Amino acid sequence: MKELQKYVDDLFRHQNLTPEIKDLKEEVLSNMTAKRDDLIARGFGESDATEKVKESLSSIDHLIDGNQLTDAGKYHTECSQTVLLNCIIFWIFSFPLLFFGHYAIFSYMGLLLTIVSGAVYLLKNKRQSDVVAFLSISESERRRKIVWIVWTLFFTVWIGTMAAVTFGSNLWFQRPLHIDGPYQAANIAIRFYLPLITMIVPITFSNFTKLLTKGSMKMNRKNIIILCLLAVAVILFGMIQFWIIPADNAKQEEYAHNQTDALTHDISAVQNYKSPYIGDASNTINLFGVLPLNNLSKKFEIDSDACSLTVNYSDSIGGVAEEKLKRNLIYTSIAAMAAVDNLAKITYNFPDSSYSFGREQVEEVFGTPLSDLLDKEAWSKQVQENLSSADFVGQFFD
Repeated sequence: MKELQKYVDDLFRHQNLTPEIKDLKEEVLSNMTAKRDDLIARGFGESDATEKVKESLSSIDHLIDGNQLTDAGKYHTECSQTVLLNCIIFWIFSFPLLFFGHYAIFSYMGLLLTIVSGAVYLLKNKRQSDVVAFLSISESERRRKIVWIVWTLFFTVWIGTMAAVTFGSNLWFQRPLHIDGPYQAANIAIRFYLPLITMIVPITFSNFTKLLTKGSMKMNRKNIIILCLLAVAVILFGMIQFWIIPADNAKQEEYAHNQTDALTHDISAVQNYKSPYIGDASNTINLFGVLPLNNLSKKFEIDSDACSLTVNYSDSIGGVAEEKLKRNLIYTSIAAMAAVDNLAKITYNFPDSSYSFGREQVEEVFGTPLSDLLDKEAWSKQVQENLSSADFVGQFFD
C-alpha cells in the first residue's frame, strides 16, 4: 500500500491540489489498490502485482480536465516566436522615450530584448524536438489571469503616483495647471505612456494561451511579419538616434543658452510658477531656475513677513559683463515680481557686490501692475525692447 501511495504522490507532484484533483488522486489510488488486490487473488505475487499496476498507469495527464495533447516542441517554438514579435512591437512603441533623457533606457531595453528573444527563437527553431505531451490549458489560463491582475495593479499604482508627483503641488497650493507648449505637454504625457506600453507583457501571456486553444497563423507567415517589422524598427531607430535626436538636442541647447540672457529669454517659461505668495520655497527655486543667471550657484532667503527675497550667489560676477549682468538682474526682478503677487523686494548678493530692487520702484517705471506684463507680446515690447537701451537700464541703478 505504501509503495502505491508513493507512486501516486509522484504522479500528482506537478498538479495543484484543488479539491477536484484531490478527489481524482484518491480515486486513482483506490482503483490501483483494487486492481493490485485482484491480481494477487489471481495468483500473482505482491511485488509482481504492484509492478503490473504501476505499468498500467504511467501518466495521469489524460485524466486531468483542461489538458490537451500537444506537439510540445512546436508549441514552445511558437511561444518563442511570439515573444520575439512582441519584443519588436514593444521596441517600436518605445521609440518616443528616446527623446526624454532617462526614459530612453527603456527603449534600449526593448532593443536588447529583441536581440535576446531573436537568438532564443533561432536556437529553438533549429533544435525543435518532436515531443508530444499533455499541456494544461487551465494552468495557462490561470497564469494569464494572474499576470493581467499584477499588471493592472502596477499600472494603477504608477498612474496614481505620477499624477500625485505631477499635479500634487498645483493642487496643494491651489495653482492653476499651466502647460506651456507641446514639449512640456509631451514631458507630462510620457510619464503616463511608459506603463501603458508594458501591456505587452500580459498580452504575451494571453498569446500563449491562445496558441494552446486556437493555434496561430502559420509560422512562415509570422516570420515574414517579424522581418518586416524588424526592418521598419531598425530604420526608424537609426533615423531617430542619428538624425532627429541630434537636431533636437541642438535646438534645446540653443534654447537653454537663450534663457540665460534677458534679451532672448522666453517669458512663457515663467507662467508655470505664478503664485500669490512668496512663501512657497519650492516654487521660488523653480522660478529662478528658468530665469537669466540660472546657471550660477545660489541660495535663497525668504522673509514671508516682509515679503522679501534675498538671493545669495556663491559665484563671482567677474566672468559676466557689467551691462549684461545689470540687464539680467532687472529682467529677473521684473519677472519674479510679476509671477509672485506679494513679492515686494529682491536683494542679490554676490561675493563682491550687492543689488536691490523694490516693487514700487519697478512699477513706477512701467506705470502698470507687473502681472499685466506677462503676456508674451506685451513683455517683448515693454520689457525686452527697453532693456536694450542703456538709459533705460541705468535708471534702476541711479
